[in-house]
Formats: sequence, C-alpha cells, structure tokens
Amino acid sequence: MEPQDENKKNNPNTLLYILIGLVVVLIIVGVVAIIAAFMLRSDQGGEMTDATPTAVVMPTQELTAQPTQPAPSESSPTPNRPIVLPTAEPQTPTGEVTARNGVNVRTGPGDVYPVIGVAPFGTQGRITGRSVDGLWWVVFAPNAPNAQGWVSAQFINATNANNVPVIPAPPTPTPSNTVTPTPTMTPQVTATPSISFTADRTVINQGECTTLRWQVANIQAVWVYPLGEPYQNFPATGEGSREVCPTETTTYEMRVLLPDQSVVLRQVTIQVNVTNPLSNSNWRLASMNGGTVPVAGSVLTAFFGADGTMNANGGCNQLNGPYTVNGSNISIGPLASTQIACSEELMQQENAYRIALQAAATFQISGSQLIIRNAGGQEVLRFDRIG
Repeated sequence: MEPQDENKKNNPNTLLYILIGLVVVLIIVGVVAIIAAFMLRSDQGGEMTDATPTAVVMPTQELTAQPTQPAPSESSPTPNRPIVLPTAEPQTPTGEVTARNGVNVRTGPGDVYPVIGVAPFGTQGRITGRSVDGLWWVVFAPNAPNAQGWVSAQFINATNANNVPVIPAPPTPTPSNTVTPTPTMTPQVTATPSISFTADRTVINQGECTTLRWQVANIQAVWVYPLGEPYQNFPATGEGSREVCPTETTTYEMRVLLPDQSVVLRQVTIQVNVTNPLSNSNWRLASMNGGTVPVAGSVLTAFFGADGTMNANGGCNQLNGPYTVNGSNISIGPLASTQIACSEELMQQENAYRIALQAAATFQISGSQLIIRNAGGQEVLRFDRIG
C-alpha cells in the first residue's frame, strides 16, 4: 500500500502546476483579446488621428479631380475660414476626403451656395445625411450654419452611409444686385446717300428728244420711269442716262430705295411745245406712189393751214378737209371735193391723189421736200416746197 501513499503525497504538486498553467493561458488570451480589440477599433472607427477636433487647413491651390471623373467646381477649394469636423464614433457613417487638394465645404448642395471652409485630403468626419439626388453628403460641422456642411460626394469615400437620411437643401442664396454698367454704343458711321436726277433739256418741241441723266450712291436700288407707269418695269443702275422723246409734256420720276428701307423720289418734267411744222406751208406734188409724176400740164398742190385744215388742188377739183399732226404722225381727211368733170386721165390722177392723201400716216420734212408715207411705211407722196 506504499505506492498509494506515495501518490497521495504527489497530488498537491500536480494541482499547483495545473493552476499555474491555467493562469498563463488566461493571461495570453487576455493580451490577445486586448490587441484584437485595439485593432478592430482602428479598422472600423474611421475616426480622425487626434481625439481633439482639428481645424481644417484651407489650401490655395486648385483641386485636381479623380482621373475617372470630371472635376466640378468643388475641385477648386476657395480659401476660407477653417472648418472643424469632429472625429466620428466607431460604426457611425463616416466620410474621408479623397481629393488631393481637399474639398470645399458649402452651406448647401451646389455651386450657388457659399463656401464656408475647406477639408484637406484624408480628413475624416461624421456623415449625417445626403442630398435628394445623392450627389452631396451632409457632414457634422459645429462651426457651420445649423452645424451642417455639404461636400461633393465624388470626392468623399463614405463608410456605413447607406442609410443616412435625405436632408432637404436650404433655400438658395439670393444674389446681391449688381449694377451692370450700360455699354456705351459706338456710333456707326453711315455713308450719306447721294442722289442726282436731271435732263439735258426740259423744254422741247414736239418731235424732239432729250436725255435724262441720274447718279446715285450709297443706296439699295433705283428706278427711272414715266410718272404713272409701274416703276418695277423700269429698273436702273446707280449711274446712267436714257433718251426720251415724249410727244406731250411728261413727268419722269426716279425712285430710290435707301439702306434703311426708306424711299426718296425725284422728278423731272419735260415740257413739250406742241408745234406743227406743216402749219401755213404750201407744197407742190413731185411724185406719187413712189415714182409716178403728174400728168403733163397738171399741177397738184397741198396747203396745210394753221387751223388744222388742208386745201389741195387735185389737178381738176379742189379738195379740202381736216388734218392733225402729232410729232411725225399725220392724219388727213376725210376730204371733200368740188364736182367739176375733167378728162378721164385727170380724173384718175385726182382720185389716186385723194386716196394717197387720206392714207397718210407719217411725214418727214427733208430740206425743201415733204415726204408722206402710209401705215406700212411706203412712200405715197413727195412734195416740193413752194411757200
């Protein structure tokens, strides 16, 4: 039974060793737990390096946006007073600035809201909400209006922020009235239109001609036409001339369209003296119908009175009747005749003479001769002047 007694003696020492081992294990587990807790807090807390709030430094250089996104106005921080973003508690919605040059903190979600400060690169803070469109985060900033600052979401790395509430945007700031100077208009130098409209002769005799002349500058269009006619049918160039032969007194008008769409009119009146070159002239027939001469011993004459009456000797009977002259146009008849009977040859000649006179359409005085033509332009009578 001795061995049993020996075992009984060794039992207290064994228990002591077991207790010491348990204590060592507990110490090791505690140290590991403390280290794990410290590391977990560092990974999930998202808090700033110092426990005490740190003032935000405002860089003066322009912000460079992330390569995959265009840089909005928030990428150009405006120097302003510092913004303090308190350290976020663990497991709270947190945001970290990812823009290298920092990000502007504004009073609302948009460029129209003023900048109240700048959060430098790497700054962390507590996210308290987001904009309706999700493009802006609301961060807790004690020294900002309503303790809220708004930052562009594209320059923030957000953590645990999926369930933050939507915060309505504050009223848009009313811009101050800026007096816009009234621009001074530079006077435009406009060339003065030049207009001239004349005639070589403004008084002519019937059958004569004259020339209209015009010269215009700094205008849009010009027309020269007899007054009363459609002006569109008579376009003209800026400088020109035109011969006119009115048979009665006529007014010619020049219509000028100016650059400002106004119209200027100029007029020239050509006075035509109605004269009758045949008035009180006496003529003796030289040939008839292009070559026939009077019967030997017969004399055929024509006298054109100033009263518009023509008296003629047909070689046997006296012929008389009215006549009219208009320029180079002439109309004779109808002619009456005395009823004297003569030889057949003279009667035939007289009848042909009367027919030719009444067929007269135009006349021409060439030297001492009077030439009368019919409507077809054929010569029917040729006279020599006798008085």
